[in-house]
Amino acid sequence: MDGINFPKEWVLTKLGEVVDYGQTQKCEFADVSPNTWVLELEDIEKDSSKIIQRISASKRIFKSTKNKFKKGDVLYGKLRPYLNKVIIADNSGVCSTEIMPIDAGPYINNQFLLYWLKSETFLNYVNEVSYGVNMPRLGTQDALAAPLVLPSLAEQEVIAEKLTKLITQVEATKTSFEFIPDILKRFRQSTLIAAANGSLSEEWRIKNNIDTDHWNISSLGLVAEVTTGKTPRRNNKEFWENGTIPWLTSAATGETLTSSADQFVTEKGC
Repeated sequence: MDGINFPKEWVLTKLGEVVDYGQTQKCEFADVSPNTWVLELEDIEKDSSKIIQRISASKRIFKSTKNKFKKGDVLYGKLRPYLNKVIIADNSGVCSTEIMPIDAGPYINNQFLLYWLKSETFLNYVNEVSYGVNMPRLGTQDALAAPLVLPSLAEQEVIAEKLTKLITQVEATKTSFEFIPDILKRFRQSTLIAAANGSLSEEWRIKNNIDTDHWNISSLGLVAEVTTGKTPRRNNKEFWENGTIPWLTSAATGETLTSSADQFVTEKGC
């Protein structure tokens, strides 16, 4: 917690002082109905707190003991905790014992607790105390001793609400950005089509009394030199090292427009 500043009204405590971490209800397959939600760590997307898939007991028959959880519980993935797999259960069900159900109410807002468990401060602590090389996990005693900064319950609710709103806005913006490459690709294609059919230069042609009847249809070979050859040997540094001549691979021919090269050859490589 060194270097972390927080209002003097807030309280620095330990997770185990205010949360019954590790106190779970166990169950077997015979205890659940066919439509019971069976949650495994693999069903949770890292960092995002999103459910990737939702599988019921009728399709996920289990032999090992599970932890029971109820709607509204914080579900914390203690195996490989650096993956940051933490969610709020939107329904009741059972989960892997590598997932710890937590209900911090009524004195702690569960949504606030979720954000704390996903915070950099908590993650740094967890990464320091987790044991196991290939499959590190957070032990119960270390979890109980984990730092927790607590505002008042009313302030927790405000913080949780604002964080949820901000994260939703970030996700919406992120989704919008994902469409930009396709939008740019379509724009380039439409621009090239407009250039080829005369739409792009229509205003200039009208001004200069020129129409497309004067355009000539030709072939590439009549206006440019097109040759074939072999790729310079990759193991010869003289052909590639510090090259300045653009080299387009055959993959570039699949693009609508290629304006730059990723590779360059030397004069000896030509």
